[in-house]
Amino acid sequence: MKTITSITYPVFALFAFACFAAAAGVLGAESIDEGLNLPVQSDTVNVSPELAGVETQTVLGLYNSTTHETRLWYMDNNVHVGTVAGSRVPAGWSPVAAADFNGDGHIDVLLFNPATGQTWIGYLFGATQGDYGPTLPSGLEVIATADFNHDRHPDFLVLDLFTGNTSIWYMNNNIHIATVPLRQTLGLFVPLLGLADFNGDGNPDWLLVSSIGGVQYLIFDMHNNVYRSVPFPSRGFFFAGATDFNRNGRADILLYNSSTRQTAIWYMNNNVFVGSARGPLIPSGYNLFAP
Repeated sequence: MKTITSITYPVFALFAFACFAAAAGVLGAESIDEGLNLPVQSDTVNVSPELAGVETQTVLGLYNSTTHETRLWYMDNNVHVGTVAGSRVPAGWSPVAAADFNGDGHIDVLLFNPATGQTWIGYLFGATQGDYGPTLPSGLEVIATADFNHDRHPDFLVLDLFTGNTSIWYMNNNIHIATVPLRQTLGLFVPLLGLADFNGDGNPDWLLVSSIGGVQYLIFDMHNNVYRSVPFPSRGFFFAGATDFNRNGRADILLYNSSTRQTAIWYMNNNVFVGSARGPLIPSGYNLFAP
């Protein structure tokens, strides 16, 4: 997901426009490799071997828009247990998602440049720092990633900012192999908050917030074309993403309080709240871009 900030609905359109207005400070394609400055494995801090594999790791992605640094926080349920120093993001680029794109068992970071449409996958482990992904046509934006076709490669969920239409770009690591338009339509006033499997059927569901007919939070089961309502978060908190924190096969919801920088986890059974736990404090200057 994109960096989460506390955005009210009336200014959401201005936020999207500002992403395009950043073109003046964008690094060109010829300089991105130097600007990304991706770390090698030696930058890993306090990550135990049993947490190094993607099958056992859950991560929070943190981004500092002032220093342009990213961090991946490895989580054991609601506890922060290790940190990996991520890429230093060039001006005009934003971290979108954290997932294992190249299949090496380690989480990578997807970056997107809304002005040029370029994508870049930064590999945080191994000798290769990263690869360019596909360049999206003007007006299209990568808003999330998930393995839609179950081939163990994360795919792009792409939004058309002018029409609200969505599509899946099937990926093999950094290579775009096919595009499938979706019936699901989003708009600036129906933001996507997360992609995760809430009902345990093996398919990613959509966590949405809609202002149509009054503000409401929804889980959209794309596989069965069903919407389910979700309770409102506590005062001061807002939904910041979704993943399976307690590893029970069903996604949970990450909440964040931008005033106190406190995170919390709502444990879910599909759209039903079943319990909560306090998560780690996010350092000053950082915001969340994943899960």
